[in-house]
Amino acid sequence: METLIEQPRSTRHEHRASSGLLRHQALTFGGSITARTPGFLAKALVRQGKGGDFRNPERIQTWARHIGAELAA
Repeated sequence: METLIEQPRSTRHEHRASSGLLRHQALTFGGSITARTPGFLAKALVRQGKGGDFRNPERIQTWARHIGAELAA
């Protein structure tokens, strides 16, 4: 399997289009958890000091360029 960006096994998935010919990777990217994020779990994480901004724009752009190149090919 060709790997675009190394990911832990739990967040790396391979999908096939209905034709079975097109394959691409779906990746999970980190997000942002702040005091304004709704939900019990988010609030608990912030209280425990585990909130923050975990987004990585460079990683997302690298993935997007790769997908764009595959679609253009």
